[in-house]
Amino acid sequence: MVDSQGNLFGVVVTGADVSDARGAYGVLDGVLGRYRSVRVVIADRAYDREGLLEWLLGKWEVGLDCGVVWGVVVVGVRRAVPVPHRW
Repeated sequence: MVDSQGNLFGVVVTGADVSDARGAYGVLDGVLGRYRSVRVVIADRAYDREGLLEWLLGKWEVGLDCGVVWGVVVVGVRRAVPVPHRW
């Protein structure tokens, strides 16, 4: 699990027979227990197949946003200034 800037919050390793949606419970339990300020988890729609939204709302009072996002989101911009090469 990462934040909106790609910083790692938590990892859970499961067997190949565990779906991502079922594995999300383990990682979310650890992360939400540590970071109480989280209010919304953003995931694709596959994660809500296992009743994740109801669990998040019931146990942690956290929402689940399963909206589809297409394209690239620019979080920060770094400007590169070309410097002429001189010998």
